[in-house]
Amino acid sequence: MPFSAIITKKVCLLFLFSAVIGPPAAASSRLTAAAGDTVAASPSATAGDEAEVYERADRWSFELPFSSAKSEPFRFRIFPQRRNSGPRRYKSRMSGLQFGFVKGFGAPEADIDMSASCEIGIQFFTLKKYLSASRRHSLGLGFGMGWRNFRMTGRRRFVKDAAGSLVTAAYPEGADAQFSRIKTFSLDFPLRYVFCVSRQVSLSAAAILKINTYGSVKTRYTLDGRKRRDLDRHIRQRPATLDFQAEAAWRRLGVYVQYSPCRVVHKEFGPALTPLSAGVRLHW
Repeated sequence: MPFSAIITKKVCLLFLFSAVIGPPAAASSRLTAAAGDTVAASPSATAGDEAEVYERADRWSFELPFSSAKSEPFRFRIFPQRRNSGPRRYKSRMSGLQFGFVKGFGAPEADIDMSASCEIGIQFFTLKKYLSASRRHSLGLGFGMGWRNFRMTGRRRFVKDAAGSLVTAAYPEGADAQFSRIKTFSLDFPLRYVFCVSRQVSLSAAAILKINTYGSVKTRYTLDGRKRRDLDRHIRQRPATLDFQAEAAWRRLGVYVQYSPCRVVHKEFGPALTPLSAGVRLHW
């Protein structure tokens, strides 16, 4: 078959194919959406206009530790999707692991050594709501756990008197003191507001409800060449307390200050310790 006949045949097939499927869509009109987003055409867009539609996910999201945009099986949404005016620009990090040092105020007889007293907290997940289209502002309710140690390293210790109240007293004569401490364990429910100053810097404030499920006092010292340990698991800690926390974060690392106006132990059964702590927080 002559070469000109082959070209003519292909051109005819091309025109036939175009007539069957119709004209191509306007190249300048395009819709852009991320995975999991809903896309809707703008009613004001006309033929030939360049339209970019961003429909972001709902403002409520449920986060688990170490979740990210690449690990969608561990990040899911529990409310219907909601239209947003713009693409996601900021990310507020709420869950995390924190470590800090604790000081007890309000009880001069209990000289708490802040350098030897510490707290550890972990927040497992957060139910988060964005409060603005730019996602600079967000509010989250989370769940976690916390441990605190109030330690005295001087010449006094925590003991129980005849009435069962927790008081401070001197060590026995000739004893080599190591430490005396109060330890508490709690279930934490933080309500946290986050403001994203920029893509990497954020400020937050939180009110943390602590359900104190465990408390104990332990003292260690050496007397007459023998190591001694006094342990009591019934200190009558307050069942619920409220803490307030302020934090400044850069990327995944933050520094915080936390204070509670509530006593650690009931007023009738122990010293009037109120904790103040400061430390670092690792976000995910």
